[in-house]
Amino acid sequence: MRTGANFPGIGNFNEKVVLHAIRQSRGISQTELVARTGLATQTVSVIVNQLLAKGEARVSGVQSVGRGRPRTILELVPGARLSIGIHVDPSVVTTVILDLAGQVIASAHSQEVLAEGPEGATAATATLVHELIKDSGVEADRILGGCLATPGAVDSRNGCMLQPLWMPAWDRFPLRDRMAAHLGMPVDFVKDTLAAVTGETWLRADAADDTSMVFMYIGTGTGVGVSINGEAAGGSSGNGGEIGRLLVNLGESDTGDAFAGRGMDNDPAILVRRAIQSGTL
Repeated sequence: MRTGANFPGIGNFNEKVVLHAIRQSRGISQTELVARTGLATQTVSVIVNQLLAKGEARVSGVQSVGRGRPRTILELVPGARLSIGIHVDPSVVTTVILDLAGQVIASAHSQEVLAEGPEGATAATATLVHELIKDSGVEADRILGGCLATPGAVDSRNGCMLQPLWMPAWDRFPLRDRMAAHLGMPVDFVKDTLAAVTGETWLRADAADDTSMVFMYIGTGTGVGVSINGEAAGGSSGNGGEIGRLLVNLGESDTGDAFAGRGMDNDPAILVRRAIQSGTL
């Protein structure tokens, strides 16, 4: 069930709609923004002025429209604001810094932080993020917040994983709230396939505006992310694309894995180690 929004919430939503429309274009006028967003001309004008003042959009040129006054063309300023992405996988934690266009500015991953259990791993992951910010040299005040992505079923309202097969100790652990406290910034929480298909639509820009797609993930589990007309669809619970678990034995291995041939070839740690050895990760 959708929840209502107060006036500040509506204002923030409309700003995101306009910003997203600018992001999807290679350059767009206010007239085109009105047509694309369905918002009133005055509303778009106010929002555009706010984005220009904050440096999140800029004027890139003008467009001749015959006898009428030339239209001012707007474009995104990708580096004006940044965000943190965190993917918690059964065997590796990946952290990234993203700009407004969804491009990766810097990244780091660690297999060691998960050995400490959910409480310790959350603190260690936050330290990994702080180190990434420091090493990348980006200004911390440009970072708006972060987003956590995890596999399997999620409780997006409470920000936790639900009965994760390979991470039983993390079941209903308040991951989002703990991470937000450690990082000192707002943190969102989504299913990883939803995050993946969202990123795919961002990177495709205007090519994905009226396109539907399915992102399929096959690993220790199987899931999909769905985008309809350029919008990622998570469903009412945020679990759109959760189609169950598929565990397979990958067969005998000649890599020297300790559990190879013992029914544990699908262990996440082994899969990640193989990916690193092959140069995939």
